[in-house]
Amino acid sequence: MRVAKSAFLAAQAGIPTVLVGDYGIGKSTVNYQFAKFWLRRNGFDEENVIHFPMVGALTEDLIGYPEIQDDPEIGKVTVNIPHQRIRKLINGGVVLLLEELNRGDERIQNAVAQILDGELGQFGKRAEILVLATMNKHGRGIYELNENIISRMAFYNCTIDNTEEQLAIMTGRYSTDSKFIPLPDNWKDYIPIVRSWMAGFYQVRSSAFVAPHGFDFTEPWPNPRSRDKLAVPTLAALLSVGQPTSLEIEDALKATMGTSFALEFSHWYSTRDYPDPRKILDEIIHGNSPKFSGGVPAFISVFGEILYIIKTLPKERAVISMEKVLNYFGKSFTEADVPEAYLFTVFLYLQEKELVRKVPVSLAPVYNKFKERW
Repeated sequence: MRVAKSAFLAAQAGIPTVLVGDYGIGKSTVNYQFAKFWLRRNGFDEENVIHFPMVGALTEDLIGYPEIQDDPEIGKVTVNIPHQRIRKLINGGVVLLLEELNRGDERIQNAVAQILDGELGQFGKRAEILVLATMNKHGRGIYELNENIISRMAFYNCTIDNTEEQLAIMTGRYSTDSKFIPLPDNWKDYIPIVRSWMAGFYQVRSSAFVAPHGFDFTEPWPNPRSRDKLAVPTLAALLSVGQPTSLEIEDALKATMGTSFALEFSHWYSTRDYPDPRKILDEIIHGNSPKFSGGVPAFISVFGEILYIIKTLPKERAVISMEKVLNYFGKSFTEADVPEAYLFTVFLYLQEKELVRKVPVSLAPVYNKFKERW
């Protein structure tokens, strides 16, 4: 069974992840194997896996059944008390496996969305947990997923190639032996790089960031929540283990932002006029004005990588490099007007307080303007 490289990297980054595919190909088995891997790697009990079948499930099965209790201040109150196994979610270090996600009706889906938002009924915030799910594409008794679920989870299609299908016919089982890539501890350092990609893409294709005309919202679609909570961390996790291919990026974005956005972004990524961030930084450090085609959108698309390179330098060298880059930014404002996205890029650099000793006079208006807004 083929699962996109980013799927279990995204799960390790805290993204609720759904494996979508035909009946009996091993989705639940692979999820269970990954659950064991995650629990073991994070020092938790390997038995802390909660299987929750959605077939016939009620909302109360998840958030608890009502019980009357005495409150010293207001008297009798009704509270929902989750089952003991569900209460494990409060303490964390647990994997919640939702089996056949689209077998749950609207009410249970809304309860799942509440857990995805970090809540567990009247118990308030739950601790850190891992949420995995499986889902079949077709069949009787299947419910349409609502927007609350779709915009909070990443949906990965699982595929079987011809060779594996033939072996399964002969042996009676699909291969579910999976090797999982550990997510580096510093994966969040790659978020600015991904945001710069998104900003560069937005400069040339802003219409891709809204749902296509006539979209029925039954699969992932471009929206701010999915972009910031799902797509950006998923791509950052993917980038943290090596330079991704266009196909790997496409897989990650199909799961989080939908097919239309994924195809447009991966095409832009593979064909963009891409300046080398190291060459740009080297030119700036040596007092030159870097020359590259693509203009401001091209620069915006690599600002995150330039910042990442600076942060990997020895401290004093990084501070000096940051000063020269900020002075370069300052010179830009003596020329033609630049898009607001470029100004925001400058503002993000100025937030690196450990590397910025002083704000250049030419950038003070930008800094004050964006400081008030954000």
